[in-house]
Amino acid sequence: MPTASLTIDRTDMSLSDLVFSGSNGSELGLIDLSEPVMIPRTEYASDGRYIDGAVAVASTWDLTAIAAVVELKYTSASALQAGYEALVAALARITFEVTITKNGDAVTYETQGRCGIAPAKNLDRLDLSRTTQLYNLTFPVNPVPVS
Repeated sequence: MPTASLTIDRTDMSLSDLVFSGSNGSELGLIDLSEPVMIPRTEYASDGRYIDGAVAVASTWDLTAIAAVVELKYTSASALQAGYEALVAALARITFEVTITKNGDAVTYETQGRCGIAPAKNLDRLDLSRTTQLYNLTFPVNPVPVS
């Protein structure tokens, strides 16, 4: 059976890593995971004020983005809130490592800037007793893996 996981390194926080996996029943679930999206940066010859018609002289991968949908699943609303706060604290750092593991093959990237987090579902009603929540995560990372 294929397996996948997303690991957020928290060594610099003196905490254990956050590991989101596709395993049923875990508090930190992995619902969806994208391949890194490559974002190019192109440099143009400086023969005019505008890019239209300018000659491209160089191109490189500027940034990569990794997107994931994760699930926080706890037994109480207060535990869900604590889990959310731990996730936000981990994402609030500027630079840290994110490891994607698929079928045992791991690739580690270094983040470049703050990550995005947004609720993915259950936006149609207020439910203060909710114990499960999905979040969209976006990680801006260097295009070249650390390992």
